[in-house]
Amino acid sequence: MIAHKYREIAFEVKHSLNAVESTIKSTWSHNPNVKGMLWPLILLAAVSIFDRYIYGQQVIAGMAPETVTRGYLYLMPVWLTAKLNRGLFGLVTVLASSALLLDSPSSLADKSILSSWLVNIFVFVGIYLLFCHSDIVLTTARANANQDELTGLPNRRAIQESAKSIIRQARKDISPVKVLLVDCDDFKSINDEFGHKAGDQALIILAHCMKRCFGDIGTISRIGGDEFLGICTGVDDRAFDDLKTRFERMLLTASASLPYMIKVSVGVANLHEDGHNLKELIECADTRMYAEKAHRAKFRRLMHINSIRNIR
Repeated sequence: MIAHKYREIAFEVKHSLNAVESTIKSTWSHNPNVKGMLWPLILLAAVSIFDRYIYGQQVIAGMAPETVTRGYLYLMPVWLTAKLNRGLFGLVTVLASSALLLDSPSSLADKSILSSWLVNIFVFVGIYLLFCHSDIVLTTARANANQDELTGLPNRRAIQESAKSIIRQARKDISPVKVLLVDCDDFKSINDEFGHKAGDQALIILAHCMKRCFGDIGTISRIGGDEFLGICTGVDDRAFDDLKTRFERMLLTASASLPYMIKVSVGVANLHEDGHNLKELIECADTRMYAEKAHRAKFRRLMHINSIRNIR
């Protein structure tokens, strides 16, 4: 009877621990702010333990110099907080780091300089703000380096990096991937006749239409000039043709309010069939795109000749 009761208690404890573990895992995976809060605290605890029980004892015993590098150790959690979780929590981490540094048993040799809490906190807050500013500048620089300034789409560098992981995963899953290459027809004529501002407007509209039609199934980018590249995943030929038709209709609708027509030539290449890497797929799509462009140009010439004959 007692053994049975203990087994029930053990089962309840195990069930409770499993529930706590699943809750922690769920919170950790779905809430990135938790990671941003825990890692600085873990690092701060590790620095404090190292300072008090290892390095500090060596300083007291005369085995290590009294050096300001201890202050640098307490700046490590401040730096990590600036990268992961800026804001109120960052200021709390700054206060905790400066307090633990002042409370350390192995104080600095020039204690008279850092004995004031206000001075120490002021220094830590200033360094924390510097870390935050530096991280924001670096993040913005990375984003700008991978983004087309005019359209806001990823640029050639960004799409090349994304394509590697997309193609690698598609090979593993044997899933369809289509590379879509789009070129704006008569773009030079738009610039020459209506000005570069009109040309920029045409590119922005083209980017917007591509993103609305293909953005949900892939990545869209401007790779230079009037050329756009899309990498679409998990879509069959029929659904892709429907999206392509929708894309052309959207351009036609957008052109209705403009003094010029936004016309495009499109080339499509399929992974596994037309190439095995991004370079091969782009070359195949480029060949098909220019074949379509030449076909349309030939058709327009024939229409022009027929119209002249009809006039005569």
